[in-house]
Amino acid sequence: MHARDYMRKEPVTFGPHDSIFDAAEVLSKRGISGAPVVDGRKVVGMITVSDIVRFMCLKMSISGFGGMEKQSLTLMTTLMIKDELSYLAEVKKVSKNMVKDFMTDEVVTVGPDATLIEVAELLDKHRIDRLPVVDAKEKLLGIISRTDLLRALLDETK
Repeated sequence: MHARDYMRKEPVTFGPHDSIFDAAEVLSKRGISGAPVVDGRKVVGMITVSDIVRFMCLKMSISGFGGMEKQSLTLMTTLMIKDELSYLAEVKKVSKNMVKDFMTDEVVTVGPDATLIEVAELLDKHRIDRLPVVDAKEKLLGIISRTDLLRALLDETK
């Protein structure tokens, strides 16, 4: 069994110049934790929920909310609403940030002929959850995740 047999052939992707907020919304609505960033069809990075959470923590710290890690989200929201105009100005400023500013640009990829054992080893070695499947020119063919490996394992037990 190979990556091409279990990869998702039309994964969600983002462009480097997409808004970080648009990426967060798509990931949330699709229930996925990350996706490739492509320029044309060439993989140039990965953006994950973890990248976005780090971004949010950084922005909250810069905005003066960084000392509140132990406070509740409700308290932070209340304080932000209390000064709504500066909050809205901050959101407008922050919304200009792009995926390229927070993506991981050193992407581990795999070819379509990689065995599922090789895929599992790469995921484990790099402590990642998904691998873009690319051709020899680094063009995106699909994506394979730990969940896809589980699906392959279940298929083998039937």
